Formats: sequence, C-alpha cells, structure tokens
Amino acid sequence: DAENEATEKANKLIESAKTAIENEKSAAMKELKNTVADLSLSIAEKLLAKELDNKEKQLENIQETLDKTKLN
Repeated sequence: DAENEATEKANKLIESAKTAIENEKSAAMKELKNTVADLSLSIAEKLLAKELDNKEKQLENIQETLDKTKLN
C-alpha cells in the first residue's frame, strides 16, 4: 500500500508540474505575441512617419489610394 500511495503522490506531482509548465508556456506565448505586436506597430510608425515626411511621396500615396478606390 505504501508503494501505491507513493506512486499516486508521484503521479499527482507530475500532473501538477505539467499544468504549471503549460501555464508558463501560455504566459510566455502571450508575452511574445504582445512584444511582436508592439514591435510591428513601432516599425509601421517609423515607416509611415518617414513617408509622410516627404510631401511628394504623401501626394503619391494619396493618388495611389484614390486610383485603387472604386467609386459607385
């Protein structure tokens, strides 16, 4: 019976560890996704600021958008 009890305790510890690992993995993935999103926004902001800094490029972008837009 002591052996069964020890096995049962070991199995509970293993399950508890698996749950803790899964929780940590989920938290790390969430943090990674947030970091990637922040980085993507930062890059987009810098690219947009660079393009808007040039008036000629700005007008070109507006014209390109208008050309792609279909009016009814």
